[in-house]
Amino acid sequence: MAELKMEVDGFFASFISLLQGGVPINTVIDIGSADGQFGLGCLFFKRSLKVLNIDANEMFEPSLKEIEDELGVPYRIIALSANPGKLTMHNVPHNLYGFQVSKKRISEPEGDSIRKKYIDCVTLDDLLCEYELPEPYFIKMDVENNEFNVLQGASKTLLKTAAILIEQHVGPGKQNGDFLDKSTYLARRDFSLFDLREISYEKRNLNLNAVNIKVENDSNPKILSTFHPIFINEKFDFRHKANQTANPQQEEYNSDFTRQRLDNRRLRVIESNRKLLDQLKATE
Repeated sequence: MAELKMEVDGFFASFISLLQGGVPINTVIDIGSADGQFGLGCLFFKRSLKVLNIDANEMFEPSLKEIEDELGVPYRIIALSANPGKLTMHNVPHNLYGFQVSKKRISEPEGDSIRKKYIDCVTLDDLLCEYELPEPYFIKMDVENNEFNVLQGASKTLLKTAAILIEQHVGPGKQNGDFLDKSTYLARRDFSLFDLREISYEKRNLNLNAVNIKVENDSNPKILSTFHPIFINEKFDFRHKANQTANPQQEEYNSDFTRQRLDNRRLRVIESNRKLLDQLKATE
């Protein structure tokens, strides 16, 4: 049998760092799982894990059902929010995956019924009461800017969670909870920032002429659009532990290497400064 290999990057790199740090993750809860790839990858690195896939979009059910049939990994097609009830789902032009959960409530005017439907929603706390999943949990949450609503329905679950990865959209307005809201909410529950992954920038076509600076022949600004913070529960935080020195000679070599690298970097900075000084003096 050919050996299965998998590249360690992005979300998986953070997940593996937690395992290497001794965080005893026993269950992965993938909220907004789509076709279930993340859970399969986690099983590749730790086969004893339990995985629960959750997505509001029924178009992913065939993939999730196949994973359940082959490996016994359960899934649910349902939306999560701060309170149980129903949410609207809209099929918007920029959405590549069909319908997506909307902030709008069922009491609002229906509009175009062809492009709208309703889906049951529950809190994560209530949903997990239906399963016997070993603690602690690792939660991955990618629900198109509705993450704060899901967090508010997961206060009991967070007590059992070692780490949580959240997709964070950056934009104007705070109607859905911005990064500071989520960070504060998690900090009050003893979580702190552990890592940042999958950082994306968006080129804005604003036609601004504020400064005559071009990057790649474009003077429009490139701004942060999405990133994925990972938070760790202080009960499992290993970052305060001292490094173990198994080989004093290796430790000395590492120190010498670091010192030389910093010295070389400073020499490059000084040389770069001199070149900039020459150019700035020439423009006086």
